[in-house]
Amino acid sequence: MSLWRRGASEVRDAVRPWRLILAAKTALAAGLAWIVGGLVPGAVEDYSYYAPLGALVSMMPTIAGSVRTSVQTAVALASGIGLAWLIIVLGGPTPWSVPIAVGVGVLLSGVRALGPGRSYVPITALFVLVVGGTDAESYSLGYIVQMAIGMAVGLAVNLLVAPPLYSRMSAGRISALRVQTASGLRDIGSQLADDRRADDLRWKQHTDALYEELVQADDLAVQARKSRRLNLRSRWNRHDSQKDYDDLQTLRWLRSRVVNVGESLSGDVSRVAPTLGSELRGPLAAVLEASADLVSEWDDERRADSESARSVHTTGTTGSEGTASSVRATRNVENAIRELEEAFSRRPRPATIPDEAIGSVIFDVRRISALVGERLRQGSGSGSGSGSGIGSAGKEDGDEPASSKPVG
Repeated sequence: MSLWRRGASEVRDAVRPWRLILAAKTALAAGLAWIVGGLVPGAVEDYSYYAPLGALVSMMPTIAGSVRTSVQTAVALASGIGLAWLIIVLGGPTPWSVPIAVGVGVLLSGVRALGPGRSYVPITALFVLVVGGTDAESYSLGYIVQMAIGMAVGLAVNLLVAPPLYSRMSAGRISALRVQTASGLRDIGSQLADDRRADDLRWKQHTDALYEELVQADDLAVQARKSRRLNLRSRWNRHDSQKDYDDLQTLRWLRSRVVNVGESLSGDVSRVAPTLGSELRGPLAAVLEASADLVSEWDDERRADSESARSVHTTGTTGSEGTASSVRATRNVENAIRELEEAFSRRPRPATIPDEAIGSVIFDVRRISALVGERLRQGSGSGSGSGSGIGSAGKEDGDEPASSKPVG
C-alpha cells in the first residue's frame, strides 16, 4: 500500500461517523464537567479545570470501556496521591522528593490491572509535590474530587447520549468480506472462461486484501461485543455476536481455500487457461462461479436475518425463501462439481496438466461448499455456531472442521 493510500485510509478512519459522534460527546462532557466543577463549594472549586480532564479520560468508544477506564484511573490517581503523601510524611520536601516520586510512580504504573490510567500514578505524585507544594492537602483533595466529577459526567453522557453500539457496523464489515471472497472466486473463474493467461492475478489481490481486512474485522467484532455491555440500546437492538465470530472463522478458512484454488490453477500449472482446453475450462469456471454464488447466497441470508431481527413485525417468509434459495445454490455447486468430474474423466490423454491440480480444485470447492453450507444451516437454527467464540478472533486461519483429504 502506498504512503498516499495509507494516509488517506487513516484520515477516513479518523472521521468515521462513530468517531465524529464520540468527539461531539466528549466535547459536550468536557463543557458540562467544567460547569459542574465550578459549582462545588469550598476550596475544591479552585481546581475545577481538572473536571474536563476527568471527562476526557472517561470517554471511551464503549460504555463498559468507560466504566472500566474510569475506575482504573481513579485507583491510579489515589495511588499517586498516596505515594506523594508518603514521601511528604517520611522525608518532607527535599531535592530527592521529585525523582523518588517519579521513579516509584513509574514502577507502580507497570501494574497492568490499572489499564490506561496507570500513567497517572507518576503524574499525580509529581503534581501533588510540585503544583501542590506547601498546600498539598487542598490540592490533593481538589484534584481527585474534580477528576471524579469529570469522570462521572463523562459516564453519564456516554450512557445517555447516543450510547455507542457497533453491532451493525461489525455485521456490515463481515458482509463486505463475504462479497470480497465471492469476488475472488469469480475472478479465477473469469480468468479461465475468458481464456486469459495465468499471470492475471487479480484473485490474489482480493485474497491479500482479505487477510488485512479480516484482522480489522476481528477487532471490530470484539469492539461490537463489548459495546453491548451496560448499553441500554442493546435491549431493543438484538444481535448475535457469536454468529459474527463464527462467520469470521469460516471466512478465514474460505480465504485459505480460495488461495489454494488460485495457486493450483496459476502456480502449479503454467499458463493454465490455454492448456486446459474448452472441455475442462468451461466446467472449471462453472464450478467457481457456482461457489461464488453460494457465498453470495450466504451473505444475502445473513443480511436478511439482520433486517428481520431489527423488524418489529417479522413474518418468517424471508427465512423460508432464503433456506430454499440456499439449497438451490448448494445443489448448483454439487451439479457443477459432478460435471467437472465427468469432463475430467473424459479429458484427452496424455493430460496437459497434472491430475493433482484438478483434484485439488475439486477438493477445495467441496470444502468451500461444506463450510458455507454449515454456516447456512447454523444460521437458520438456534445454535451458536461452531463455538469459536472470542478466542478465535485474531487467528489467521485456525483449524478447519475435520474432513477427509483428497486421495492421490
